[in-house]
Amino acid sequence: MKKSNTQKLVVGAILAALVMVLQLVAGYIKVGPASITLTLAPIIIGGALYGRKMGAFLGLVFAVAVLVEPGTAIFYGCNWWATIIIVLAKSVISSYVAAWVYELFSQKSGLVAVILSGIVLPILNTGIFVIGSYFFFVPVFVPDGSLSGMPLLAAIALGIAINFAVELGVNLVLSTGITTVIKAVKKSN
Repeated sequence: MKKSNTQKLVVGAILAALVMVLQLVAGYIKVGPASITLTLAPIIIGGALYGRKMGAFLGLVFAVAVLVEPGTAIFYGCNWWATIIIVLAKSVISSYVAAWVYELFSQKSGLVAVILSGIVLPILNTGIFVIGSYFFFVPVFVPDGSLSGMPLLAAIALGIAINFAVELGVNLVLSTGITTVIKAVKKSN
């Protein structure tokens, strides 16, 4: 029992550090106006290995990394409390749900569970951010309802599609490797 708790703490700490480093480095990788999230793989691994609480914890670490990124400052200037709530909500909820999805499907197939978690995580992460941004920040950034002449909803949809496609692609490419890591750690228990 003690070995298991120690291993959980150590693996959780390593994954948390990896989440922080990946997010802080990836914050500088832009596709259009959005940063690409490369931290989803360690979040999926943590949630798969140790459940929804670990997934939520890694989501919280992800949120802290996002909140300290220089690019987040523009949102703080408009509405600091909404920025914190949106980032916390998108990160923790999406990570928790991804771990739950893994739990639901892991008995059938570990690879399928990882792929589904890898699909759910960016959908929720991006979706919650967009919904929150639409209500709190769009009126500030684009009061006339357009973005450089493009209808606002079309501009948002394009940004979401690009960001989501890249994040989903990264997760799908890494899914076999993620599955291998999960199997190896579970086997060592």
